[in-house]
Amino acid sequence: MSIWLTPELKPLFGGTYFPPDDRYYGRPGFKTVLLTLAEQWKAKKTVIEEQSSVILRTLQEGTSASEASGQSLPDLKACTETLYYQLERSCDQEDGGFAKEPKFPQPVSFNFLIRLYAKCKGSFSDMANSSLEMATFTLLKMAKGGIFDHISKEFHRYSTDAIWHVPHFEKMLYDEAQLLFSYAEAYQEEFAEVVQDIAEYIMRDLLNPAGGFYSAEDADSLPTAESTSKKEGAFCVLTQKQIQEILKEKVKDTLTLAEVFCHYFNIQEKENVDPIKSPFWKKLSRGHKEPTVCDFASAKHCEKPCILCFV
Repeated sequence: MSIWLTPELKPLFGGTYFPPDDRYYGRPGFKTVLLTLAEQWKAKKTVIEEQSSVILRTLQEGTSASEASGQSLPDLKACTETLYYQLERSCDQEDGGFAKEPKFPQPVSFNFLIRLYAKCKGSFSDMANSSLEMATFTLLKMAKGGIFDHISKEFHRYSTDAIWHVPHFEKMLYDEAQLLFSYAEAYQEEFAEVVQDIAEYIMRDLLNPAGGFYSAEDADSLPTAESTSKKEGAFCVLTQKQIQEILKEKVKDTLTLAEVFCHYFNIQEKENVDPIKSPFWKKLSRGHKEPTVCDFASAKHCEKPCILCFV
């Protein structure tokens, strides 16, 4: 979140994310925003100061829940239905989520939908079932996608694309804590492992030995022990060649563990990442669980046997 304030600390402009330059997402880059604001401040300072006062007043009024004279607080049922239909309209039916790329996990939306299901499943069955389906479908897509670190066992900050494939590699304590709650409350058998994974990561990597928790892990890290400059996601990225060198063990005849791993997580030799989505990794093949690939535990039940069925 970036917010620009006047010298009197009144907000004049802000946004959740600005790309480094003008090439990304059809949005102005951070440098362009800075230059434009500087020019506008010089040319229209008085107008901007007046607008900032209006913005501040609007924000103050919008966050006040007290009843105004002659008005009553919004009806709870009407508010609930409005929020439900907003989420229903924005829900991505193919890949889950409630917005276009970049996609952020939205634990508050999950919690609302799951509570709505619990509250209305007896009287408003269609709305209740749809609420649970939207929440669990999105949670499942996220858990299978590249936004989830399948080795370190936690979620990255957000997905740069619409299919939860290529993440922004930062990891936030408050994201992990809220998502742990969402997955636990969704109460699906396939989410039990996700809950355990998130809890393991928090206690392993974010717990400060002196007490308390670290708030985040930086997106940038050193590619190798000898490197002097950091790259985004370097610690989280493995090439297919590296995987083949690490997982040489034979699981059956000539079939190696690396082959099984790369098949299961869709790791490819050539790049499958749009450089615009991950400018620091132009030749990256980012892995994610393919929904059509059978799980190890249920491989024997496959209708269409794949490489995993022979392990």
